[in-house]
Amino acid sequence: MKLSHPQSPPRSAFTLVELLVAMALTLFVMTILVEAFGSGMDTFQNMRSLGDIQDNLRSSMTLLKTDLAQDHFEGARHLSDVNFWDEPRREGFFVVTQGSRLAPNSRTYVDEGTDLDGVNRSYLATDHRLNFSVRLRGNRRENFFFETSGAALLQKRLTATNNDRESVYGYDRIPCASSQWGEVAYFLVKTQVPITDTLAGTPAYGPIFLHNLYRAANLTIPYVDDLNKVPNAAAGFFRISRSDRSTGQERFLSPNDFPKGPAFRTKFYDPTKPINSTNENAALALVCTNVVSMQVRIMKDPPSPGVIGYEDVPANAQGVPEFDSAVRPAGSPPYRLIGIQIVLRVFDPATGLTRQATLSQDL
Repeated sequence: MKLSHPQSPPRSAFTLVELLVAMALTLFVMTILVEAFGSGMDTFQNMRSLGDIQDNLRSSMTLLKTDLAQDHFEGARHLSDVNFWDEPRREGFFVVTQGSRLAPNSRTYVDEGTDLDGVNRSYLATDHRLNFSVRLRGNRRENFFFETSGAALLQKRLTATNNDRESVYGYDRIPCASSQWGEVAYFLVKTQVPITDTLAGTPAYGPIFLHNLYRAANLTIPYVDDLNKVPNAAAGFFRISRSDRSTGQERFLSPNDFPKGPAFRTKFYDPTKPINSTNENAALALVCTNVVSMQVRIMKDPPSPGVIGYEDVPANAQGVPEFDSAVRPAGSPPYRLIGIQIVLRVFDPATGLTRQATLSQDL
């Protein structure tokens, strides 16, 4: 006897339960993919921002190291020479300034405490400055300082010297002076943009502001000619001005002027004026943006009691923490500057990442 079973009707679609399960699995997989994609984008953005920060720090430190490694005085004299103070300098100068002393709750130079590693300390410094003369060497174009902004003064001197081309070159109608001696300055300028960090809160000394690091440069004429001598010697000395060259008594500085003191150097930065061409500076270059701190410390010989390595700059006779090669430090023997350390810290507002680089340079 043969038994027969009724055949089930063919299925034409998925059941509701199967659709719900499939949708749930699809949503689960899509959620994982979206989270992974978002995490990857955040990681990519952080890595790109970190790379940009590192590039900015690297280029800034390279520029600083290049300037610091040049000659700053006549011949082969160095700040670290044992007999540096035995005879006066004939050419050049070197100045390290900490605008304020390290103090709790200071707005410009403060100890922020120990870093997350529990070992290194972090310092916030926004009023440290470097100003020194540079003597470049070589015969390439980048081994010279150029001055083109003083067209009126240069044209006047060209006419007075019968177009003497030994120290002045005329490119078409643009007079241009070139020299391997120059002044260089590094300083921070506040951008009025505060750093907001809801996790750490506002420090006791107030909000932290971002700054821009600037490099100012100005050539000097290394010998006396019609470009850097006053037409009327009885009129006295006049430093070349970046905002007014209309008087006939302006002149280019000479390296022999620098040892005479601050009055015989270009005042590159006046904090009461905006950063533009009227601030006694036409050769201004933006080196690094979003700078939180630039701390400058020195290594001196003999060192301060109990100090090993780099330390803050001792105060001068006016109570300002400053080293000036034109002023013999107090003490017997007076200390010599044998090295310098610069710690530059940069912040990225988009990601909140902060990185710093340290440069140590023998002098």
